[in-house]
Amino acid sequence: MDTERDKHAMKYILSTITSVKFASKLQNTSNKESIKRSRDIIPSHLRKFSELREDIRKELGERNLSKRQERYFMKRTLEAEKIRQMRVRNSERTGRKLKVEEFPDLVAIMEYEFGEGDHKQRGGGGLERRERWKEKRHHEGRGVNACVSLHKAPDTAPVKEKVINIHWTAANINYVLDLASKEPNNYCVDSRDAKQVIRANTGHGGRTWKNIQNPDHTFDTSRTNAVTPMTHLLVETVETKRTVTLNNQPKLKELFLSPSPSTDVVVHVKRTGRAVTMLNLSHYEPETIFRSVNEFLYMITLPALDACFRNPETGNIKEMLVSIVDNGIEKPRSPLVKMLLVRLRRLLGLKVVVQMSFAEYHSKRNPVERVHAAHTKELEKHGPFKVPNLHVDSVEHKKKMEEMRENVEDVLKHATFGAKYTMITKGVGDESNFVFNDMTNLHTFLSMNEDRKAKCDMEYELNKGSIILNDLAKIWDVDTKMTGSYAEDYEILNNKYSSLHRTAWSDKYTTVVYDEESPPEFIWNQPLPDYVRWYLTGGEQHYLTFEERNMLPKGTWDEMEELFLPSKVLDLIYLVHPYISEALYKELALLTWCSEDEVKTYLCNKKEDALKELESSLHLARWRNHDLFSKSKTALEEMCRKHNLDNEDSKSRLVEKLCKKLELEEPAEVEGFDGDLSAIPTQLQEISKLPVFKLKQFLHYHNIPWSGSKDQLALRVLALRTGTMHILFQRERGRVLDMIDLAEQLISAQKEVKILKDEFVVRQRAFSTPEGNSLSASRPREAAGRPCHKNNVKVLVPEGTNLSCLEDSFQYIKGEIILLNKDSAQKHDPYNLDAIRSSKGRVTVKWTEQDSKKGWKPGWYTAIVKKYIIEIEYACEPGKVYRVNVKESVENGTLRLHAITCGVPDLYDQVTEIGASLSIKWNKEEVKESGWKAGWYSAEVQAFDPDTDEITIIYRKEPTVIYTECVTQLIAVGKVKRAK
Repeated sequence: MDTERDKHAMKYILSTITSVKFASKLQNTSNKESIKRSRDIIPSHLRKFSELREDIRKELGERNLSKRQERYFMKRTLEAEKIRQMRVRNSERTGRKLKVEEFPDLVAIMEYEFGEGDHKQRGGGGLERRERWKEKRHHEGRGVNACVSLHKAPDTAPVKEKVINIHWTAANINYVLDLASKEPNNYCVDSRDAKQVIRANTGHGGRTWKNIQNPDHTFDTSRTNAVTPMTHLLVETVETKRTVTLNNQPKLKELFLSPSPSTDVVVHVKRTGRAVTMLNLSHYEPETIFRSVNEFLYMITLPALDACFRNPETGNIKEMLVSIVDNGIEKPRSPLVKMLLVRLRRLLGLKVVVQMSFAEYHSKRNPVERVHAAHTKELEKHGPFKVPNLHVDSVEHKKKMEEMRENVEDVLKHATFGAKYTMITKGVGDESNFVFNDMTNLHTFLSMNEDRKAKCDMEYELNKGSIILNDLAKIWDVDTKMTGSYAEDYEILNNKYSSLHRTAWSDKYTTVVYDEESPPEFIWNQPLPDYVRWYLTGGEQHYLTFEERNMLPKGTWDEMEELFLPSKVLDLIYLVHPYISEALYKELALLTWCSEDEVKTYLCNKKEDALKELESSLHLARWRNHDLFSKSKTALEEMCRKHNLDNEDSKSRLVEKLCKKLELEEPAEVEGFDGDLSAIPTQLQEISKLPVFKLKQFLHYHNIPWSGSKDQLALRVLALRTGTMHILFQRERGRVLDMIDLAEQLISAQKEVKILKDEFVVRQRAFSTPEGNSLSASRPREAAGRPCHKNNVKVLVPEGTNLSCLEDSFQYIKGEIILLNKDSAQKHDPYNLDAIRSSKGRVTVKWTEQDSKKGWKPGWYTAIVKKYIIEIEYACEPGKVYRVNVKESVENGTLRLHAITCGVPDLYDQVTEIGASLSIKWNKEEVKESGWKAGWYSAEVQAFDPDTDEITIIYRKEPTVIYTECVTQLIAVGKVKRAK
């Protein structure tokens, strides 16, 4: 700290973190004036600096300079003023103490406050100052923290804790990129992502240059005056360095008969390629899946990119197309994306089309993100794009937006990536240029239930008027008369098109579409854990390398989708094993290929989500009986805005907020379940009449998983009621055991590969992420809350483990599952003794001819259990108590549970059941000018959204059109009923 300004700044920060009194104690002085003066002088310096900007702007107004010259003049003037003030240095002969001597604990306090203390005291939220009334008024009713951070908070988003598949998806994509680098003439890899929207009159990144008010911690999300850049990176993998060493690991010699060492090869690779950005007008050309697919078709017609898509050996288009996208609207598991991939493969005559993504909230790992950085740099140099506020959808507005797109193009074309200028071009324009333009019909088809999809005869064809289609025909010789059937494309995705070979592969993060007419030559290799390398490295978790994955013999691991996907494995464990011991976590970590902490966090979050789901069901059951619930969600949101309430919530929550705000009468709490099994019907048909929230209550009370469809919940309740709980989750337990068996087979196969392979190849990034302490001069301030970057997750190898017994690593969890099967079989209760023994239970007792001497006729009589020995009281003879031997009476057939019926089923649950047949009434005003007559019409439920309280239906009279109706509104006015 050489200048007075530095010293003032240090004291200012220290007094802000703690207080003036605490800082004076650290300095070991009773005089607080020096610290107070530093606390007060820094804001004045900042104010003078901001006023300096205004003075320079006034001076610029008198000069005849361009906008670019004005910015550079401002920057140079401010830097000169900084240098001038920094020139005043203290003399080295003054004899003053260093600040570290005046404040001995300064380093420790600063490091704690900006690092560990930031997490412990503020949860990574950064340092905050006290609220002021001005901020409170500004943020009133907006749900925003009024405190302002002094530095950017570390990235501690709690939602990322729920993402456990990032390692699996990274290995999945890296394998495909390495495969494409081996066969560059056959593979085309398109990594694409939409860059942040570029808005007019606003600096890039959300910094406002106009005097407008926006909520803090958010960006302007409007699309009226904005341009959306969609960036494509045609990926190439370049090998930068290769290092070969001899491996003399003693553990590895256990596999070899001879002592000859193997070779370790470290290959450094760099992901680069040709960058292309298409600019779309955000308001007039919105980002959709159809636009993304048609943009790709447009891109392969551009002459400058012909070499990227053409096979130099055959002269035709490359036969393998791989797209790496984010997890938004283009996510691979989206049914809309899958259907478009089928027709894209058919149109271009490709052998394989692949669409894949990284795990949720990790799209920044996409290779195309590197191009965004180059574009951001150019946008920051330029500054805001000025556009006047014009009426949206007017001719003048669209003309100005076209001019803005040209200006953005002029700026971005100076960006470079991979030692080449990025290619900037306009997008495909409006939907009249699309090759595929049947968005409405495709949405209608996907909204149908499975039975209707199989019987659907809807077809699609190409847009004959598309300029892109004409270019495709000239360049790539595509069939412009191609037609297709929605039902056939759907069969291809479900592998029902051909019984001889697979036509598609689909998991949570990957969709692969093969040529349906011939057996696939390409076999999809999903990531598999490298258990041998885990043992050799002492616990590091890696997936099989590219070379070893290809050498692995064919097996069941090539046929089962999502075999070792961590989230799928833990979802099964959550169902089959209610209580997990500490010893079990290590083997679960090996089975899922995650750390023990990640496994614990995921299962804990799973339980919390299940409880939230139950609470949400009970909340909906309570508030759907309120009068306000009959209004649409849009009307409720408008009412919340009118009364300054947060309107971003589920419909039942909105009703609750309004009810409390308007002081209306609240409905009674939902009645709980006391554990009396005899109150539950014994027939599945009667159980299905109960509302969903009651089924969840029954299962929650007995600690049985309550997530799933109503049919699944009803079957679980039936098993609980009839004493057949041993059949619950038998299939899931079998799948876990099968997975363990496959892991053991995989270990044996990996040993064989290690023996046969002379060299071990590992790929590393040429420019890896730096590691170590974050509190240093070379690290950015925003990383202060993280002590270091995570390197390789480790699950320590148990003592006594060797390569010969590596297959025995899952013996504990296998034994646990087998014991669960035996324990479940012992719970078989065919006589419902648990229900009969419950107090207040209703039973029926048989009186034989021998008992008729007491004056009763032979037959079955209803009774209520008073207490368990048991004592019963007959409904036809109240006041008189009989004692019954339960076990003997049940076994000889003279005692059984009383059959419960539900009476009238819940209409709300009936109407919202997917596939249910309904009758909906239309009056004269509603059918006016539609060609329909007033009356009741048959419809079928296709989907239900509990948050909006809306069902999607198809009328049998009009099967190709989808309608959306508010459930409670229909019930309230009596316009819906269950069809017989």
